[in-house]
Amino acid sequence: MSAGTMEAPNVAKKKAGRPKSSNPRGDGLQVRLDPDIVGKARMIANRRNLDMGPFLSGLLEAPINREYLALLKELKELEGAK
Repeated sequence: MSAGTMEAPNVAKKKAGRPKSSNPRGDGLQVRLDPDIVGKARMIANRRNLDMGPFLSGLLEAPINREYLALLKELKELEGAK
């Protein structure tokens, strides 16, 4: 074969976008937070050698779980009233 007729081999291209996460439930949801709060949290996380996501999740988990349980109780009461 001459060099002019040789074709490049098919090479799989990388897909654009973010790499797959190790989290089986997905990457989560992007939300907007107050920039001052994020800046403070970033400083704390960096100082403690933590990733921002797990750091903020740890802080938010308890109060959100309390509010969620209160909501479930409220919905159960509303359903019982019908």
